[in-house]
Parts: sequence; C-alpha cells; structure tokens
Amino acid sequence: MRRQLRMRLAVIVAAGLPAAETQRRPRLLPERLRVDYQREPLGVDAAAPLRFSWALRAEPASSRGLDQGGYRLLVEAAPSGEVLLDTGRVRSARPVAEALALPASAQLQCGATSFRWSVEVWAAEGMPASSGAANSTFGAAPSAGCWRDPEAGARWIGGARLRKDFRLSAAPSAARVHIACPGYCRVTANGALLSQPLGHQTLYERSVLVDTHDATPALRAGANTIGVEVGNGWYGR
Repeated sequence: MRRQLRMRLAVIVAAGLPAAETQRRPRLLPERLRVDYQREPLGVDAAAPLRFSWALRAEPASSRGLDQGGYRLLVEAAPSGEVLLDTGRVRSARPVAEALALPASAQLQCGATSFRWSVEVWAAEGMPASSGAANSTFGAAPSAGCWRDPEAGARWIGGARLRKDFRLSAAPSAARVHIACPGYCRVTANGALLSQPLGHQTLYERSVLVDTHDATPALRAGANTIGVEVGNGWYGR
C-alpha cells in the first residue's frame, strides 16, 4: 500500500513540472512604439511609405539575452476598425518595419484621419519565450490635393498676424490645425498656445512641411478664434 502511494505521488509531481515551467517562461514585449520616429504623431504623410519601429523588453526584467525572431504588424482605421494593412508574420530580428504603404483610400483624405496600429513579436527560434504585443495610434495630415481644393477650407495665407473667428454648435470631439508656412508659425486657439514659433529648413521652392496640432482642448461651444503669427525664419536667406 505504501509503495503504491509513493508511486502515485511521484507521477503527480512529475506531471506538474511542465505546467510550472510554462508559467515561468519569460515574455518578449514591444514598447515605445513610433511612426516615422515619432510617438503617436498627429500628421504623418499617409501618401508616403511609413516607418514603424518599437523597442523590446523582456518580462521579467531578469530575463536577458532574448532576441526578436519575427513580428506581425496591423494598421486599422479608427474608429471603424477596418484593417488597412496586415504584414502577416515576418521573419526579422530588427524591431522596425520600413517602407509600408497604406491603401489609396487611406492616403487621399482631407479631414482629420486617425489610425490604430499594433505589433506582435516573437522570440528568435530556440529561445523559450512567449510572444507579446502592443498598440498605439497616429494621425495623417490632409493629402496634397486638399491644399489646392477651395472646398476643403484650407488656404495659403500671408501677412504677419492673422485670425479666424468662427462658431461651433458644440465642443468638438476632435479638432486639429494643419498649417504650412515657409518661415515659422505660432498658432493659438482661443489664446492657448498650440505651437512654438519654430520653423523648418527645407528647399522651399520644392517643398513646405505641414505641421499638425491638436486643438481639441482649446475649442468650445460658441465663439472661437484661431490666431497665427508668421515670420520669415529661414525663408529668403
């Protein structure tokens, strides 16, 4: 009787080892997600190839020497959840996905456009680690055609100080200011500063960069004012 009891106990303990070992397996997790080197940017150029990148960390922190073996990246339209891009499982040791293009329907947008993206990573072959995932967001600036379309409401401006008064029936759930100027721009909404007066140095005869600012917290129901101060900056030098 004692011999049978010992044999049963030995079988139970041995069978329990794999489960305990699985629970202790480390995880490889992506973090600090970026699009075009920025964290949650509001105005990327959706018509250009995008660069997605992330950092890696092991959990628990004592687990070291884990390398990435592959990833899968998804981009969805927000808030509909429509899948716009799915890389499938890609074998790569680099925590970056470059030259990814969104479909044409997502590139040609004149209004505020938001996207969600997520990445799942796997440890390199032979490394005992579970997969991990993380997600983030980004927004797109209006496509180039919108700046030339008078119905889109965007116009090239001139002068040193400008203001636009308008009324809203309700506080907006999301509002962005897209502005392009060859010098530097300082933008305010109802007196709240949206941008520092910093300019971009480019070949202005070829390209002028678009800055995007979140104006949601500054706007309210009723009367509102957007103010802009512009200067030459590097333009004309």
